[in-house]
Amino acid sequence: MRTTVFLILKTVAGGRRTLDSAVEAYLTKQRLPDRRDRGLATSIVYGVLRWQNTLDWYIRRFSKTPFHKISPDVRIVLRMGLFQLFYLDRVPDFAVVDAAVSLTRHQAKKPHLTGFVNGVLRNAARRRHQLPLPPDTEEAAALAVTKSFPAWLLERWIIRYGVNETKHLCDRMNMIPPVTVRVNTMKTNHETLRAALKPRVREVSAAMQAPDALLLDCLEVPVSELKGFKEGWFQVQDEAAQLVCRFMAPRPEDRVMDACAGLGGKTGYIAQLMKNRGEITAVDHDTGKLKTLQGDMGRLGVRNVITRVQNLLQAVPKGQKEQYDRIFADCPCSGAGVIRRNPDIKWSLTRKDLVRHQAGQMRILNTLAPMVRPGGYLIYAVCSREMEENEYVVHGFLNKHKEFDIEKKHDRPAEEQDPCLDGFVGKNGFYRTMPHPDGMDGFFGVRLRKRR
Repeated sequence: MRTTVFLILKTVAGGRRTLDSAVEAYLTKQRLPDRRDRGLATSIVYGVLRWQNTLDWYIRRFSKTPFHKISPDVRIVLRMGLFQLFYLDRVPDFAVVDAAVSLTRHQAKKPHLTGFVNGVLRNAARRRHQLPLPPDTEEAAALAVTKSFPAWLLERWIIRYGVNETKHLCDRMNMIPPVTVRVNTMKTNHETLRAALKPRVREVSAAMQAPDALLLDCLEVPVSELKGFKEGWFQVQDEAAQLVCRFMAPRPEDRVMDACAGLGGKTGYIAQLMKNRGEITAVDHDTGKLKTLQGDMGRLGVRNVITRVQNLLQAVPKGQKEQYDRIFADCPCSGAGVIRRNPDIKWSLTRKDLVRHQAGQMRILNTLAPMVRPGGYLIYAVCSREMEENEYVVHGFLNKHKEFDIEKKHDRPAEEQDPCLDGFVGKNGFYRTMPHPDGMDGFFGVRLRKRR
């Protein structure tokens, strides 16, 4: 089991795969037949990535070798060991140390460092109740250790939110989020789905904001093995992602494009909100994702979706003159708003990435603008709360496209006013959600209306 964990963490650290794809590739029944082993492996992988900065601080405390001289593979082994010693109580100390020594010898291929790893972890185990605590100050460098986030990101948040709110935000992002699913009301209802899930889910509860969301805690089996999944009764989707679809407010008679559709999480809800009527064109440059989307639409009973392979970073072909009532542009972004579900983003994200994504987002919106009919809407959304990907993109787009305006809250048609969005849409028309205090992913959205 620990070999699998090591390989996932090494793969992610090397940038060869995202955390999601690495977990999907390695945590299979074929590799780990026992469900408990898969559960423990998941806990260690996500725990190490959530608390990497804190774990590295402890490595520096217990190691006589300077941190920068410890090989990357041995760092992974030490992080795994320290996380189990400090954050878990399921495995005896001697088993943790023995497994780490074995990983050092066979996976890290550093047999000459087994004594070093053994010494660091045994010292940590002996002193766990006398551990030197990380510094508790309000500076970003100290919070980077206590909250386990990159200092550069914390500096931005402290300026924007203040120290206390930044601490609360980090704490919420470091919590294990519940599995959130959306009830597919085209096939079932909340009561039927809850009854079907309860035998294999310890706690099923209604979400606080999104009316079609259920929160699942303590699953006994993977989501895909739950009753109702194959039948298409639900789809995994965070509250923030559900609410941004409601913010889009598609109508049954609309002609809609779901740009950057990906695997179709939002496509399915858009179809549900449209009551399986109208027409949705799901666009993505990845044929594999669109094939998966088509399969999922079949599972969900969606009948009004067609797919098209297109790279929206490139200009619209001359012959393409379609006009859509609503175009939903959930653009590729940094993912800074979904760190609680993807903690690897903490350590891969850089300032340059924010600027790079901003440029791509602008290009996609420029491509889509001519395809919005007069009086129609271009809805821009990202799972990030960083200004480069939010306000800067919107204002940059509007400076170039004078035919569009931000739809302010009071200008929204009465039939499209949604009480579920109260508190999430400001007077400026921007849709925003946060892990703290909203208890959901961090999203940004705006409705841009094209003048008639």
